[in-house]
Amino acid sequence: MTSVDERAVQESSALAKIDKVALVFFSAQLVVLLFFQKLGLPAAGTVVELIFFTIWLGIGALAVIGRLRFDVVRLALYSVFATLAIVAHLALGRPFSAPSLLQILALYLPLCLSFRVSQATYERCMRLFVGLMLFFSFMVFLQHALQFTIGPKYWINLDSLIPTQFIYKNFAYQRLIQWGQPYIKPNVILFLEPSILSQFIGLATIVEILGLRRAWVLGVLMLAQFLTFSGTGLILIAICAPFIMAKLPARWVIVASVAGLVGLSVLIATGYMASMLSRLTEFQVVGSSAYERFLAPIFMIQKVVVEQKSIFVGIGAGNLIETERENQIYWASVKCMAEYGFATFIAFHVFLIYSLFSGAPNKIFALALIFTYSFLGGAFAVPMYVITCMLLGTFLRVRPESSAAGADGWPKATWRDRLRGQGAVQRPLRAA
Repeated sequence: MTSVDERAVQESSALAKIDKVALVFFSAQLVVLLFFQKLGLPAAGTVVELIFFTIWLGIGALAVIGRLRFDVVRLALYSVFATLAIVAHLALGRPFSAPSLLQILALYLPLCLSFRVSQATYERCMRLFVGLMLFFSFMVFLQHALQFTIGPKYWINLDSLIPTQFIYKNFAYQRLIQWGQPYIKPNVILFLEPSILSQFIGLATIVEILGLRRAWVLGVLMLAQFLTFSGTGLILIAICAPFIMAKLPARWVIVASVAGLVGLSVLIATGYMASMLSRLTEFQVVGSSAYERFLAPIFMIQKVVVEQKSIFVGIGAGNLIETERENQIYWASVKCMAEYGFATFIAFHVFLIYSLFSGAPNKIFALALIFTYSFLGGAFAVPMYVITCMLLGTFLRVRPESSAAGADGWPKATWRDRLRGQGAVQRPLRAA
């Protein structure tokens, strides 16, 4: 009996160490991802985002302390993707950017990293993410308060403070709320552009709805979401809303519906809705944010499919040249298909979808991540988007023995707590 007890204690201690390592890694990388996303380091004639280097430093540290853990199936799928990408370039017969190819291969390998942690540790990580986005939400309020009282020119502009060689470029850091007015959309100093801030607030809102469901937190996040004056976060929430509503208890569906109607009435009364609807005309304007983000990539896919001469070979890494059009964005699928060929494109998406959805603590949140990655930004070679998928979507998996989910996928304790009327209990992120 003693030996059994000793083994149980040793196993518990080992699992606790894994949880601690995963929490420290997640926390450190999340801080870099959110607070330093505008920073980069010169490499191979360009500027590579700082998070790319810190992720690999973290992986090196995990290897040194003997805590490196990879998912075997993901590694196999990644190997297929990487092999096809390399073979496609060996058979290309035209110049390509070797640094671009190597960066892509290095950028996606961390998605194979996987730590199985307790439900409590996973919840702590998600709480940290939501907490940091709450901080940035209050920064949104502060930025508006400052620019509408003192003036927008007094808000800190990192582009004028940091040397150009250390700034991660090609993003619209400062955007006017409306042409002809001096006021800018919030970037809270640190984000690459307002639409990316909107996307992260949207992700945090989905986490909060699926998990803790604190009314005041949802109120702050949604208010900040509207005040970003960017539509990408709202689009993300709208896409996930039907799946979320299908999982919510009846009383929460009623509360969400009433809150939505009240919010819609306020938006209409204040003129916000009219302002946002007026942006629908942007879909017809070449060079506008809406056109370049959602329509131009579709036309580019059509062009690539028509012009592609082989399913195995693309035009080569780094050869999809951006035009001079403002706001131009290539979806990850466009860049992957055009530069790497259709076969690599298929292998890559099999790898990505499996990594995000297989064993995911919540598949609705996995859907939110892949939608953000695929359609809301030019993501294939942008470390921020890839590492967001990695940290929030593929890095953490909940250990089966620590999951209290019932047959319907919802934690049993949560149902009991609700039946007792304990609405303020701590709730883990629910399985979808």
